[in-house]
Amino acid sequence: MNTKIQISIDVLDKCPGRAITFISGISRNADIRALLIPYGYTDAVHEEGWRLLNKTGGRARRVGPVAMEPPVDVASAEGELGAWGTRMFSVASASLRHNFPAQHGYLFEGDLKPQQGKGAVLSVSTFLTRLDGLASDPARADRRDEDGAALDRLEERSVTPSERTRAAALIAVVEAGAVVVAPPEAPKVARDHEAAKAALYQWFDEWSDIAHVAITRRDLLIRIGLASPRSRKAAKADAKEPAKSAAKVDAKEEPKVIAPVRTVPPGRPSAMPMPVSPN
Repeated sequence: MNTKIQISIDVLDKCPGRAITFISGISRNADIRALLIPYGYTDAVHEEGWRLLNKTGGRARRVGPVAMEPPVDVASAEGELGAWGTRMFSVASASLRHNFPAQHGYLFEGDLKPQQGKGAVLSVSTFLTRLDGLASDPARADRRDEDGAALDRLEERSVTPSERTRAAALIAVVEAGAVVVAPPEAPKVARDHEAAKAALYQWFDEWSDIAHVAITRRDLLIRIGLASPRSRKAAKADAKEPAKSAAKVDAKEEPKVIAPVRTVPPGRPSAMPMPVSPN
């Protein structure tokens, strides 16, 4: 019987953040990926995870490899994305806030803000998708002239097509966990965020449980967000435990020798024999 599971809004809202830690951790660590492969974690499953994750941010997975010069690793790409978002979000907001308020509201809907680290992927992805929407979303056809003017203003202020392409390429680096990638046109995506988060939750719930079975090393579970680093106090306690155990073993192996104690009957000053009186 197929019973629909009810998931709380709070759990769904937290899922994208947990999922991006999980998927990007798998992307950048070959040991984790190798442990999951016997359980059916294929490239297609990995791509599906990224697709569902990006759908919660309003953007589908962009594909089509293009070499980047110079090569960029995942950590560097995340850092560059964070810096790109901080700079471009500020420029775009200042450029549109007063002269193009409707376009500003569309671009930063839902209080969209720049983020750092793994969160930069979702925030910049959403930003790029909305810029694409200003250019070609059929639902905004009646505002095409104003949207075009807003994009022209942004291009004058350094939010150029080449900059957008560079940001998309950095996103693809993080998604693929590799050095190459980058984007042609993004497909149109339905912006049903609740349905997207529910679909992502089902994927994440399944694979996070499987990961707990496949991966026993705590350091690897920490990398994908399924375990927390031990507190300093707990780590010290763990470090002392072997020493205590060893001490107990030694105590059993080499018991202390306790000298026998002679008891002295009451009324006698010592245990020496009493002198015998001569007859």
